[in-house]
Amino acid sequence: MNVNLLKQLWLLMATAVFAIGCSDNDDPFEGRDNYITSFSLTQGDALLTAQISGEEIILSAPENFSLDNAKAVVGLSENAKISPDPSQVTDWDNEQIFVVTSHNNQDRTYKYKINRVNNICAENVTLNTQADVKEFAGKGYTAVAGNLVVGEYVTADPVTSLELLADLRVVSKNLVINAAYAGENLKGLENLKSVGSLMINSATGIVEIEMTSLEEVTANVIITGANVYGVNFPTLKKIGGKLDTEVPVKTFSFPALQQVGADLHYVVTEEALLESLLFQNLSEVGGQVFIEKKLNIKTSKLAKVDFPKLKKCAELLIGDVASLNILYFPLLEEVGGQLEMAGSEYIDTNFKALKKVQIWTICGLASDLDLRGMNVGKLVLKGKLFTSTIARKVIGDDVFNGDISLESVLFPIISVKNIPAFEGFKEVNSITISGFRNTKVEFSFPETEIVHGDINLSVNGNISKINCFPVLKKVEGNINTGDWTAFADAMVELPKLQSVGGNFTTGFLSVTPTKLSLPALTEVGGDFIIGTGQKLAAIQAPALKTVKGTLHIVTNWKVLTTYSTKNAALTNLDGFSTLENVGSVSVLDQSVLVSYKGLQNAFGALSAEKWNVLGNGYNPDYDALKAGNWQKDNTCYHSYNCHLRNMTSCRLPRLNLQLGPVVRWPIRDSG
Repeated sequence: MNVNLLKQLWLLMATAVFAIGCSDNDDPFEGRDNYITSFSLTQGDALLTAQISGEEIILSAPENFSLDNAKAVVGLSENAKISPDPSQVTDWDNEQIFVVTSHNNQDRTYKYKINRVNNICAENVTLNTQADVKEFAGKGYTAVAGNLVVGEYVTADPVTSLELLADLRVVSKNLVINAAYAGENLKGLENLKSVGSLMINSATGIVEIEMTSLEEVTANVIITGANVYGVNFPTLKKIGGKLDTEVPVKTFSFPALQQVGADLHYVVTEEALLESLLFQNLSEVGGQVFIEKKLNIKTSKLAKVDFPKLKKCAELLIGDVASLNILYFPLLEEVGGQLEMAGSEYIDTNFKALKKVQIWTICGLASDLDLRGMNVGKLVLKGKLFTSTIARKVIGDDVFNGDISLESVLFPIISVKNIPAFEGFKEVNSITISGFRNTKVEFSFPETEIVHGDINLSVNGNISKINCFPVLKKVEGNINTGDWTAFADAMVELPKLQSVGGNFTTGFLSVTPTKLSLPALTEVGGDFIIGTGQKLAAIQAPALKTVKGTLHIVTNWKVLTTYSTKNAALTNLDGFSTLENVGSVSVLDQSVLVSYKGLQNAFGALSAEKWNVLGNGYNPDYDALKAGNWQKDNTCYHSYNCHLRNMTSCRLPRLNLQLGPVVRWPIRDSG
């Protein structure tokens, strides 16, 4: 019985392995496809597109039209190969055999045939007058192998109708309708099934564009017109190039469209009546999807952009269309470049399937933003989002492998009402906050512990506090807090920060007392630059042991040489009492600084070349330090906020004096 049971177990295992192998063979990404997806020949200005039926390639060409040495353009399945190479074939007037081999070496054989017909125009056609239309229609052509241009220039007998062209099925190159066309619609082109490209260029007379049989455009569709109020392509499935429209439409319909090879660009104009932009079956856009308003347009009716089946695009850019409040992209999985949402500060988004985006820029939110499970290279919050009266949250994974940027504008000053709070984000690549001015609204990263790159807060003005990183422990790159100015409670406080891998730069330009508190900081891997401004009275770094670069203490962090502004508040460097290793020291323009005792433990790392002090209350050279003169002799030196009664080392009687910003009292020897 045990033997039988063992055999059954082995049989189950073998079956499972076989099933897994079968499942793998069904994987659509294994490269089993071996199809010719498109086939065309170019001969001079003529472009002939073949029909592919099963495993036959049927090319229709006019009688007596030579295909000798024509150039082939062939589309294949991904990673498939074709033999012989069509680019090496010259005899296209006779049958040819091609073998297409898939990535996993499966073959499919195609036969090329030539179908000679007498109703294809092999030349470019230009129709400038209604008489031209009549003459061309009389030849009975069903296809044009070159360009078909209507209204190249203005004439006394303009083209007013295309109804005589109802026999046309194919225009292999460009179908161009120019402004000189005087018709109101495109009746007569309703039987066209394929064109190389469609360009309707500012034809002011056209009111409606409808092509009911068109299935494929191999290149671009470009439509502009000041009076076009209806656009309808009910059977168009594929646009090989871009779709670019700038028309004041009320109806805009592409219900069968599945693929756009390049960009999709829709411009909202002043007179546009369209309320909802819908592409109900579009699943792939090879370039960017760009929805924008025409420059200087103040009003529009567009409220919803709806792409219910779109799965992938290179970029998704939603411009500043104030009326827009709903973006519906429920199946969108990947945006290869930038996803930007401008417009209303209360824009409602649906990106339930989104997993990957390189740069996501958000200017407004109707609800909290949940990024958990997404791969976002960079998140940018900006613009109207900060003027909203409703506070939003941004929720992310604990490990967020991307950059975060909050971007306002310094000029003109905007009224900042709310900064989104961040939940999660224990580890991030970098954080940048820029463009905020004259605001006490606080930033909040309450859970961020590690930043693998930089924290840059330097391009701001008149911000009161940097205490938005209460649990931040490690920054592997640089920190630059810049200038935090003007407010009485200006401060930089990072209570848990232990190490900075690169440079640490912080500065104050405040004219009121300020605070720099770094109680847990032990190491700075680059330069440590402190811009004290005029009133920084104390630097608190009681655990700091190592500064691998230069310790700069200056009044302006941007100027590492002597400066016109002096700090009349900092009297000592006792906040560095644990510092043992430092690359070099430069202390400038601290006009009441008289004690360097806080740097005594780092003396072993110093030399004359690594010591630079100038413009301070006391400026000892290296030899003076070596002799033990770490503070200025025979002087009791107190700032205006020092209480003499608590200074046990001071032997002055308690005096009731009105003290100025700095008081110097010479001490007499008791002997």
